[in-house]
Order: sequence, then structure tokens, then C-alpha cells
Amino acid sequence: MIVLRDPHYLTQIVQPDIKTYLKQRFHDLCDPEPYDPDEHGFFILVEPGDTSEQIEQATGYSLLKSLFSDTVYGEPDFIPDFEYLEDHGSFYESVYLFTDSGCAVIWIVPKEEGIDDRILTLCAEFSTQTMSHNPHPEPLNSAVATFVKGLDSNTREYFEERAAIAEFEANMPRADAEQFALELTRTHFNLQ
Repeated sequence: MIVLRDPHYLTQIVQPDIKTYLKQRFHDLCDPEPYDPDEHGFFILVEPGDTSEQIEQATGYSLLKSLFSDTVYGEPDFIPDFEYLEDHGSFYESVYLFTDSGCAVIWIVPKEEGIDDRILTLCAEFSTQTMSHNPHPEPLNSAVATFVKGLDSNTREYFEERAAIAEFEANMPRADAEQFALELTRTHFNLQ
């Protein structure tokens, strides 16, 4: 596994599509601030030969275990703790948010020979496909819906994360949460 707590470590990644994607994600997570892994989070790139147990021992995190209960993947009561898990074609991305400000542990799981079958099976079962459809709900307000249609996937994800936090953590009505997230997104990305 490669634990990426600094964008300079991207040179360790051999898969060009993953390297390009992570370069953009590092930028999106912190722009315009300098990157700080304690504030913005970090990435775990699973490599062939890594087991879930090895990853958990090294990082303290496991895709196959709930952080909030004693359940593990495969048990009837298991519910994954990630915010979302997306299928990017050649790899999966799983995001765990730990603070309202967006500090996250982001797992990147390549669809490669030698990746732990249990991890790949979980990813296939719970992922949404970013290539084939839009996994996000249509905003309730038509002006917000028009705004988000023009966003790239990373900016849209930023919007969706803020809307979900406002709705579910701050108990805002969905329409208000989406409007709030729109303003945060405009400010964060300097959009009009």
C-alpha cells in the first residue's frame, strides 16, 4: 500500500490514470490553501498483495470492518461506513469523512490482479458507477440544479458532500442545505 499524505508522493504511483486523478483530488481538497493531511485528510492506495489486515495494521482503517460497530463485511448486519464508493472504470474510490470541514481518508482500490478479493468484492457490491450515470439526486431548486449540471465531477462531489453534511448533520431542510452548499462551492472554487 501507498499512504499519500503529500502530493509529492504521487511519483510513487505507476498507474497513469490513478496518478492523474489523485493529482486533481489533492488540488480539489485544499485549493486555495496549502495541503495539510491533518486538515484535509489523506489517501490509501491499495496495491497487489496487500491484505485488509495488513492495511488495517499499518493505517488503522479497514474497508471490511465498520468503524462504529463490531460487524465485518459478509455478516448480515454489516453496513459500510464510507460516505460514498465510486467505480471509476479501472479503480474504485471510497471516501470516509471524519469532520464537517471535510477531513477524509480516501481509499483508491485498483481493479488489478493481486488485489485482495474481499476488498474488490465489497467495492463491486457497494459502488456507484461514475461512468454510466449521475449518482447524485437532482437538486430541489431549479436554479441550484442548473448550477450543478455545469460542474465537473470533483466540484460536484464537493457540492454534494457539503449539501449532505448540512442536511444530515446540521438538520437543514434539503432545499436549504443545497442552497448553502451552492454558496460554499461558489466561494471555494471562485465561481460566479
